[in-house]
Amino acid sequence: MAFESNNFYASKKVKLPSSEFNVECNISTEEEISKIFVVSANVSVDTKEVLPGSVAYMGNIETCVVYLTNNGEIGSVHASCPFNSKIESEEIQADQKVLLFVKISGYNVQGITNGNISLNYTLLQSGASLSNQEIKSVSASDEDIAVKEEEIKVVKFIGQAGTIANTKSPFQTKSTIKKLLLCESQASVKDVEPGLNFVTVSGEVVSRVLYLTEDDRFESEYIFDSFKEEIELDGVTKESQVEACAFVKYSDVKAVVDNLESGAKIEVSVPVEICAMAYQEVEVKVVSDLYSTKNELEVSTASFNMTKNLPFEVVDGKIDGTLVIEDDKPRIDKVLFNGGDFVNITNVYVREGMLNVEGIAKTNVVYLNDEESSLNAVEIEVPFVLSERTEISESAQLYALAIITDSDVAVKKGRELFYDAKVKVLVYVDCDVVSAVISDAKLSDELAQRDYAMEIVFAKEGQTCWDIAKANKVKESMVAMQNPNVIFPLSQNCEIVLFFQNFNKM
Repeated sequence: MAFESNNFYASKKVKLPSSEFNVECNISTEEEISKIFVVSANVSVDTKEVLPGSVAYMGNIETCVVYLTNNGEIGSVHASCPFNSKIESEEIQADQKVLLFVKISGYNVQGITNGNISLNYTLLQSGASLSNQEIKSVSASDEDIAVKEEEIKVVKFIGQAGTIANTKSPFQTKSTIKKLLLCESQASVKDVEPGLNFVTVSGEVVSRVLYLTEDDRFESEYIFDSFKEEIELDGVTKESQVEACAFVKYSDVKAVVDNLESGAKIEVSVPVEICAMAYQEVEVKVVSDLYSTKNELEVSTASFNMTKNLPFEVVDGKIDGTLVIEDDKPRIDKVLFNGGDFVNITNVYVREGMLNVEGIAKTNVVYLNDEESSLNAVEIEVPFVLSERTEISESAQLYALAIITDSDVAVKKGRELFYDAKVKVLVYVDCDVVSAVISDAKLSDELAQRDYAMEIVFAKEGQTCWDIAKANKVKESMVAMQNPNVIFPLSQNCEIVLFFQNFNKM
């Protein structure tokens, strides 16, 4: 057999199509509700099944609603709303790994009836599939086939693995706590390091608690914690390329209050789901050129795209914005609290050497109007753009995850609210490397027999021994042996002599 298969594998990450869908969530309370102040919601993906052409998954929307009762009390309720969905794409194969990104892009309060709250969420789903694609390549061992080989660098997807990091963050308050109203937690990766058959992922957890003190003051605190986990992943070496994502398991977040003689202790437990992916760059020997000394050849060359993972970039920034409330709303005399902090990255791209992140930050503000002695709520929405210098190519594939911290709202001039916060965005970077290999070769017609014993070839400057041998369908060894004084590649045009009386023995 003249040719044999010499197939190899190369990594491929494919961005899955984004789409929106709606989920209805009905929450029951034991209290009569007059107003909703804050809706804080996050999505957890619990299970997924990768099928040919689609990935089906199930998850929960974890919702906390802060409200005002008919008798003027502030209350809150937590509920878990299950849902299921799927992403369809011809790119998805059953043996692939799939990353899912599901977030809330908006919500509407459909109604409040006898203590029952009806919400309608709009969820945005996206993701990426990770796999090794088989690249067709050939090899040849027939003595009549001349082969030129080269080493090419290929990135292979090693695999994906995960674990749960459990963080516990206690802190003390100066006042005793009457009611814990809200606990919001976010997680972010800080560093990823490969080891021998493991990946070390470190990151931070940011939680914000909102509570009502015994003397009826609203207070909030930011709590910062960190995690560092080793995740076993066979095949990883210290030279591997690694990346990781971290997501809070919102359904299992717990905040426990313990009132003391002086002040109170709050302990926030946050489980973080960590997913690590690893890639390895290896050298593969492939045929870069070939020809036959006896037959014509039909050679097919195929190009392929290989995904190369690059280190993620962190974009930190401060954002701010102003909201002027409408004339038909009560004047703002005092901001009591804000909650339901939320950031949505709408676009991330590179242009003219700048990495740009566009997004929208939102929060709900609860304020007091002295004239009516009323509590009121309004939503602030602040669009932002963060930019920084980068070496990332404009053609790279970019994925972004963001957390928001240190949000604050202040009143200005009675009808104007000023919002500022810090945003941290992790931008994951992939680039497609295009390469090509000889994917197939077939023997065709036999070459005509030469009826002459010698030929003089007029070779050109720059030609190699391979170039001349291939053009004349002889072995390189024959060209070199019969022209011992010629140095390749040629430094000038010259004559190459070929003798064919012993051709079949070469």
